[in-house]
Order: sequence, then C-alpha cells, then structure tokens
Amino acid sequence: MGMNLISKSGASFDLSGGWWWFYRTLAEKCGWKPKGTGKPDHLGKMDKWTGGYDSCDGQTVHDDDARALGAAPEKALADPGGQRRT
Repeated sequence: MGMNLISKSGASFDLSGGWWWFYRTLAEKCGWKPKGTGKPDHLGKMDKWTGGYDSCDGQTVHDDDARALGAAPEKALADPGGQRRT
C-alpha cells in the first residue's frame, strides 16, 4: 500500500509501499524511534487505533516525530557506511 504524506500547509508527497518501507527502515537505522501515529479523525471513540505507520487511513504524525523521520536521509548521507550508527 502506498502512502500519501500531507503537511499542515497542504503540501503532499506520495510514496509507493516499497519506498515507504525503505524510508522507514532507513530512518530506524539512523536512530528514529517511532512514537506512534494519532488516531484518524474519521474513527469514532469506540474504534481502536494501534498507532501504526503501515496504512494510509488519515492518521497524523506528531511534529517532533515527523521532524526526526524527515532527518533520516541527511543522517544516512552524512554517514553512508553506518560507522557512527548504533
């Protein structure tokens, strides 16, 4: 499943499912620790939400989590061999 990323300003970027998986894996290898997503607005109070990043259901990512996720490519480029990663 692809992912449609939309900023608060309305700018959007679409990724295929494979690229979304790659990006998230890269981010985790660069130190990103997922905090979980916010429940989509269309779900009711009784609907359960796991906080996952694997679906395109209108969930939200909190600002600090989005910034950390967005920093992953720069970290990977700065350390392409992974010498400074844990």
